[in-house]
Amino acid sequence: MEVWSKSVLQQLKEFPKEVQEGMMAEFNDIPKFRAAMGVFYSVHGCTVKPWPKDLNASFEYFFDDPTVQIKGSVLFYFKSHLSRFTR
Repeated sequence: MEVWSKSVLQQLKEFPKEVQEGMMAEFNDIPKFRAAMGVFYSVHGCTVKPWPKDLNASFEYFFDDPTVQIKGSVLFYFKSHLSRFTR
């Protein structure tokens, strides 16, 4: 997962400064993060325009559902059993 984290950071360098700052802000500045994620994922996630209804719903739940609780970095680091995955 270290390679994945490095590649995301490298991809992020292609974006304007406000997108980079928004992505790095994560949940410290939710409106800025949400806007930046939309720009980033439009290039490196779903390139269908407009996004499918179900994808939009997923992002709405991610940001708007008060029962969803995210702690720490969600973009660049995995702290779960996946972080130890090897082939």
